[in-house]
Amino acid sequence: MIVLWKRSDQVKGYHDPTTGWLDLVSNRPAEGGDAHAVGEGFSLAREEAGVFCHLGLDVTQAVAAPPLERPAEVREAIDAEVEVRTGAAPCWSFDGARGSLCVAFAGVMPRIWGRIGENLLWLALDEEGCLAALVFEGVSRDPGGKAQATWLEEVGL
Repeated sequence: MIVLWKRSDQVKGYHDPTTGWLDLVSNRPAEGGDAHAVGEGFSLAREEAGVFCHLGLDVTQAVAAPPLERPAEVREAIDAEVEVRTGAAPCWSFDGARGSLCVAFAGVMPRIWGRIGENLLWLALDEEGCLAALVFEGVSRDPGGKAQATWLEEVGL
């Protein structure tokens, strides 16, 4: 599955501790798009042109991600068109106190890092240009999903 991440899009992260669900959502409508299960408790959605619009995961089903820190200095303000291998086993960790999410894929080594626009979102690619890892900082605690619903309404979704 090819996903385009646009630097001009806004991406926000929300965690509902009552359900254990975490959402990364963009200000882009998902009309005509598709969603794919990348692993158990992990889905990725894109709109009709293949642009990222939603990542959802159940943090209660987390398979511990190996320790992974994004580099302090990376290319910024990039668009990224990357292949997400739906057969690779995802693992993730979520630090609710820091609002930090790390997703990695078993056996895939991150080689090239890039930050997507002004978002607190970093992607790592392997040597073939496939998604190897994702780090998002700034996930908001959002019991009941009210803050997420408010933001989506504000951006017209």
